[in-house]
Amino acid sequence: MKIVREYLAKVTEMRRQIRSNKKYSCIEEFVLKNGKEFTSQNGEKLKRGRMKQCFKNAYHLAEDFNLIYVEGYASFMGLGFPVLHAWCVGKDGNVYDPTWKNGGEYFGVPFDLMYVRKIILRRERFGVIDNVEMGFPLLAGKDTDFKNTEVARAIAKGRGCELGLQAQT
Repeated sequence: MKIVREYLAKVTEMRRQIRSNKKYSCIEEFVLKNGKEFTSQNGEKLKRGRMKQCFKNAYHLAEDFNLIYVEGYASFMGLGFPVLHAWCVGKDGNVYDPTWKNGGEYFGVPFDLMYVRKIILRRERFGVIDNVEMGFPLLAGKDTDFKNTEVARAIAKGRGCELGLQAQT
């Protein structure tokens, strides 16, 4: 499970050399510093949404089944390189990907669903990290209420394993 993390680190290193007036130099740096690895089981039985609509698919799955909405980077079996993607995670820590059947590695930021709703309504589009319409508030460090509090509390109390999570070092 190293391809996605290595990709994020390399892009971040390259982009930090370019001056940026934002807290995070790029989406990859935001994900690397605020996200974590998730393990795909690839056995979940889900009704798949349309390809190239992962943000919409994941949002609806999170809403309908009380799952944790995650955005970050993932690799698709056979694609070979990570792409910006959205999926869900259950309280058991398992990935539920409503778009890809053969997802490989997942590294992303668990979001508070209220925050996701707020951003979708304001920008009138699905997805929260790649938010050019609002001036990239996450990259600028303007929005701090994005974290899924259940995940943050479990990690802070050392109970991340109850959610299948670990603190990032």
